[in-house]
Amino acid sequence: MPPKHLAFIVAVKAGPSVRDFVERINRASTTALLNQCLEILGDLRSDAS
Repeated sequence: MPPKHLAFIVAVKAGPSVRDFVERINRASTTALLNQCLEILGDLRSDAS
């Protein structure tokens, strides 16, 4: 993995949890958007393998 890609992943992991934020605000529309993003990310990752 290129060093800049790895640095980005490390920075994202070190940041605040998006899931915790979405759960804390407890808004159905935001939860739906997060779920949609996670589904798309899962599709992207499965296509890459």
